[in-house]
This record gives sequence, structure tokens and C-alpha cells, in this order.
Amino acid sequence: MLGKQVSAVALAALLVSNCLARTARSRPSPEEFLRALPPAAVVEVTLANGSRMRGWVADVSGDGFELRYPIGSQLVKARVAFTEIHAVKQVKSVKRSHTVRNTLIIVGVAAGLVTSGVLIGRALAKANWSLSGPILGAL
Repeated sequence: MLGKQVSAVALAALLVSNCLARTARSRPSPEEFLRALPPAAVVEVTLANGSRMRGWVADVSGDGFELRYPIGSQLVKARVAFTEIHAVKQVKSVKRSHTVRNTLIIVGVAAGLVTSGVLIGRALAKANWSLSGPILGAL
């Protein structure tokens, strides 16, 4: 019985280590990732200090790359060294998407309208108000 438990633990440890090794090998370095991107690709760069920048990749060199990003109506250039980069990911747009926020607003408004309708309906039912009065009953 003990032999089966030891074998199961050993097999589980082997599988976990294999998965972790594959993940580490399959993820390219930020430099390799940036060099493989097409010209003017849109990326989000997370720097080692935790700040994030979104922009277009330009001029990848041996020690870093140039990132062009908008501030207001101007296009600003920043030189980013590979040593400053924590993570890089390709994104669809330089501007952040507000889809989740907008969806939550719509759901909140709809819930408020439904709740208001239910409360008004209960209040009218409690007051014995009906649609068969002299004005609406003739329709």
C-alpha cells in the first residue's frame, strides 16, 4: 500500500516538473518576442518598476527598443532597455478597451429599471389600483 502511494507522489511530482519546464522553455524572452513582431506592432510593456506603457514598436536594437505612444494629440518616443522590461504582450489597440466597464453599466441600469418596475407594481397592487378604471377600462 505504501509503495503505491510513493509511486503516485513520484509520478505527480514528475508530471508537475515536466509541465513547469515546458512553460519556462516555451515562453520567449522579451527581446525575442519583440524581434519576432511585425513592424509597428501594438504592445503593452510592463516595466520592472510596475508601470505600464502601450504603444507601437519601432527600431529594435541590441540593448532595447523604441516605443512610440500617444500623449494627447502628440506622438512621443521612448527608448526602453531590455533590462527594464518585466513583461511584453501584443494588444489590439493603444487605447484601453472599456467593454467590461460599459457592460457592467448596462447591467446595472437594467437591474435598476427592473427593480423600480417591481417596486412600483407592488405599490400599485397594495393600493388596489387597476387598469380597469373609467378611462382605461373604455379602451
